[in-house]
Amino acid sequence: AWFKPGHPAHPDDLEPLPFDPAAARTTWEDLAAADRRRVSILCAGEQPLHRRILELALPAFRAAGIELAIEVLEFGSLVQRLGARDFDGVILLKYQDAWVDPWPYFHSSQGGEGGQNWMGFADPESDRLLDAARGEREARARNGVLRAFALRMHELQPVTLLVHPQVRVLLHRRFQGVTVGPLGLVPAGWWVEPGDVLHW
Repeated sequence: AWFKPGHPAHPDDLEPLPFDPAAARTTWEDLAAADRRRVSILCAGEQPLHRRILELALPAFRAAGIELAIEVLEFGSLVQRLGARDFDGVILLKYQDAWVDPWPYFHSSQGGEGGQNWMGFADPESDRLLDAARGEREARARNGVLRAFALRMHELQPVTLLVHPQVRVLLHRRFQGVTVGPLGLVPAGWWVEPGDVLHW
């Protein structure tokens, strides 16, 4: 889902997509019949892991009769291509804000110039849910609407999410006031008892 596991808008009843190579092959054959035997996917040169992921996908594309062209670009050039909607596919790292709002990336009104719905995704039900979430002031109700949107996005797959990185942190017990916020740890709020202060 667009929301990490544990986020109040993450749908806990999300079922994994089926592993169905036969259906996937039919889809690729339809692309090949439409003379889409070559797919170009952009990745940023500053993210070598993304290039490696695409390189690992090459044999699967080849087995399906599709030529995968990996285009490695400097990040600024990649953003320009996204803005111009000049791409078949792209692999990106997306950091979430403290208040997670998928509206800019999936609402159909953001599919034009200047918007961040780069793939031109348009679905009336998704628009309705995204608008409702933005208009809902009560957190529990808003998260319920966002869970419905996450399920809709899972069904339609305008993007494929590869991984939500998880982090574990080891802290010394001297530190007090440590809480985990929406963006992780905020050291500015920590403190230590006077007897636990380390002098260098």
